[in-house]
Amino acid sequence: MDDKQRRRAIEVITSKCAAILSAAPLDSNELAQRLHDESVFAPWIDLEPELPELDLRTETGRANFVDDVLYDRAPFMYSHDDLKWYDGLSVLEGRMLTHRLTQREVEGDFIIVDDALAFLDYGIEGDRADFGDLTVEVALDRATATDCWQGPDGWLSEFTADSLCLITRGASSFALTAIDDDELGDASLERTLIHRWLDDLEPGFSYEAWLLAYDTFLRDAGAFTSPVPPFPELMTEAGFEYRGGSYGKAGDDWRPSFVPAVSGDRTGNLAELFSLDVCCELELDQVIAAYSTYVEQPDDHDLDFIEIAGSLAHTVVAEAFEYWVGDLDQGGRYFAFLDNVADCQRPTSAAGHYLIGRHQVIQQGNTLDGVESYKRAVQSDPGYGLAQFALAEIEFYEGSFDASLRRLRSAGFDADEASSMTPTPEAPRYEAGRNEPCPCGSGRKFKACHNGKSNTSDLPVRARLNAKVQRFTATEEQVERVRPTLKLIFGDGPLGPAQMPYLEFALALALHEGGLRVDFLQRYGVLLETDEFELAKRQSETVRDLYEVVSVDPGESIELRSVRSGEVSNITERMGSRDARPGQYLLGRLVDGSPEGLGEPGRTQVFDADPLAVEMASRDVVLEALDEADPVVTMTKLAIWYGSMLMGPRVALSEAMVDHLGAGEAAELLDTLEQLERGEITTADLDIDEAYVPPELGSPEAQALERVILEHEAAWITEQIPALAHMTPVDAAADPTRREDLIRLLDTFPQSDTPFEMSAIRLRRMLNL
Repeated sequence: MDDKQRRRAIEVITSKCAAILSAAPLDSNELAQRLHDESVFAPWIDLEPELPELDLRTETGRANFVDDVLYDRAPFMYSHDDLKWYDGLSVLEGRMLTHRLTQREVEGDFIIVDDALAFLDYGIEGDRADFGDLTVEVALDRATATDCWQGPDGWLSEFTADSLCLITRGASSFALTAIDDDELGDASLERTLIHRWLDDLEPGFSYEAWLLAYDTFLRDAGAFTSPVPPFPELMTEAGFEYRGGSYGKAGDDWRPSFVPAVSGDRTGNLAELFSLDVCCELELDQVIAAYSTYVEQPDDHDLDFIEIAGSLAHTVVAEAFEYWVGDLDQGGRYFAFLDNVADCQRPTSAAGHYLIGRHQVIQQGNTLDGVESYKRAVQSDPGYGLAQFALAEIEFYEGSFDASLRRLRSAGFDADEASSMTPTPEAPRYEAGRNEPCPCGSGRKFKACHNGKSNTSDLPVRARLNAKVQRFTATEEQVERVRPTLKLIFGDGPLGPAQMPYLEFALALALHEGGLRVDFLQRYGVLLETDEFELAKRQSETVRDLYEVVSVDPGESIELRSVRSGEVSNITERMGSRDARPGQYLLGRLVDGSPEGLGEPGRTQVFDADPLAVEMASRDVVLEALDEADPVVTMTKLAIWYGSMLMGPRVALSEAMVDHLGAGEAAELLDTLEQLERGEITTADLDIDEAYVPPELGSPEAQALERVILEHEAAWITEQIPALAHMTPVDAAADPTRREDLIRLLDTFPQSDTPFEMSAIRLRRMLNL
């Protein structure tokens, strides 16, 4: 199923699902069966799916396709195992939840947004919530690691500890009123829904608390539309117990749904992945066990955080623990756990500060806060290598290249290893007498200025920025993101020296179409110099295009024409213009600015990186990839195309040659040629008595070979040629938009009139060119 057909299928099926589900919820199988019975799938039933599991010819495939189309797509939401149609966020309007206040909340003038209230808060953007005439701050309560509504002094003055408040959701705001226990209804509807959850709960499993509220809201429009006891109390009464953000069956042996078992698959290869020895594994096991206890019993644990901090500080245990947690954390418990570790006030607390910094930089995007945490980690323990490495990385992105290298070396990395992790760009070096003016033009004496030393401030902005982007893409996290693109280009085999020259294009695809450049800006843009940030923004706004070289001023500039839009650009290109030739196709991105990255946007343009030469035979394939609306699809198609180019041409024999040789001899020749191509044999292995000598002109052999070549040429001009957009050469010669393509293709043929090979001269004559 191609993209156009898939988009049409999604449009039709989504519309039909809205009509069916507006009447009643259905599960995926029921809905798929209804669609099948009404022949909704019929137009696409025989099309090949993107994935085998989405085959519309099977019952399972149809249900999977429905899930794939509707999952996380408004106006559809999953309710338990069913799909339900709803009209925007209006499903929340009029919902009421009661909340029993604690002494701490009343004294602090805030309301803890527990899991049920958090769902009532769904769709409210920003860090403020409207309560009638009151605007309430949304802040993190560090004691419970959950959000809270922090109001002005006295906004809860009419309440006392253990009293109830009723919170009603409007379209985009809330109403807060006091209510007594005797005003609560019997909650018969809500109890029925909650008991259904308990009956369906399998032993050892649990439900995330917000998911239960989510389901009860969606399953019945009347649920929680009148005052009933607080949600947690209804859950406890039904036979649930709450632990670590989840509800499980009371008395059952269960764990929170987002906390993995210590012996689970996620820990399986940690020792190998992080090269942990036996003592490191023991330390990691203790940290994981402590974290699991903390998450399950955040308010009822007896953990020694000083001991935990010491275990985390053990070699790379902190990194292994962070990897183990991954994206499993919910509700800020990981951050709260680290806060306890960092608050130990011992040198070993450096690990806590370091992990907090990582969480702030990578997960939350608060880079400056993360930098402060890195600094606190180094202050707590200057010998903690992970924190020193993280701070060295920050110094590098700030432009302190030399300081970054010094920090890495002081943290125990040798000079070569430190240099490889910090790809410092070359700065210009100057030579002069000590008392002579410095050649840099500063006006100061050489001894007071450069004195033979390089100065990174003299680097062009493009060199500085490229070094920082290179450092970013070299991190393990980003290498994992680039790996799928490399696999598309190079296959499953290991990367060897032969592949190294082609990595640049793979990285360029991952950076631009793959989104790495945008991620780099979002994470570290705040650390860049102003000129670097402006250039990076211009780079991120560029679009890869295919250009035809119109004319060349060697050593100065190139005039380009966009093949897609026809727009003409004259770019500054000193080195590339020496090799470029008119008619050549170049794949690249144009960015405003000089070759050094400076200059006024819009006044001059350069290639952002070395363009890639594209053969005319690949032009349509490349254009098709560039026309994709999704940049990731463009990246994938270009990677596949580029990989096919690196494989080289496939050995093939024309039909005329097969007829001339005979089927048996042609197969033997083809097998030999393929063995030569794969390197399995060499020409020395062939039984060749003497060099090939063409047959003598006029001989029967020469006449037979000439007849085969002429017949092949006559057939070729009527065949559909991929390089001509599947037009025949005869049609292309008559088409003004394709004639130039045909001429360029003929330029690649032998330019002779010999009877023993295809001749561009004879072909031009037959095509009246």
